[in-house]
Amino acid sequence: MSSAILAIETSTPLGSVAVWRDGAVCFEQSFSSARSHNSQLFEPLREALTTCGDGLSAIVVGTGPASYTGVRIGIAAAQGIALSRGVPGIGLASVLAVDGQTRGRYRVCGDARRGTFFLAAVD
Repeated sequence: MSSAILAIETSTPLGSVAVWRDGAVCFEQSFSSARSHNSQLFEPLREALTTCGDGLSAIVVGTGPASYTGVRIGIAAAQGIALSRGVPGIGLASVLAVDGQTRGRYRVCGDARRGTFFLAAVD
């Protein structure tokens, strides 16, 4: 069986779980959760792990910038799976998670809550 990479993103109200295998996304599920990622994450995560089977080779998790609670839930889930499966867990800035069509430089604007926002330049 080919190796699979599990991706977890919970830094925004729209969370997602995906599996990458053989150069393509073979599982993807999103969920909407303003403040309850802990109750919404585990069903799509279970399905993603079933898709990975014994081929899980790494876990990538979004590290924000964004909601502290959402990021913490995603990182805790990724660490638990990485430790139990003996695979590396890798944290990446969530602003790097753009579709495959985006190349070069781009700017990201996000909700920092309490009436503020953040800007990030990605090169």
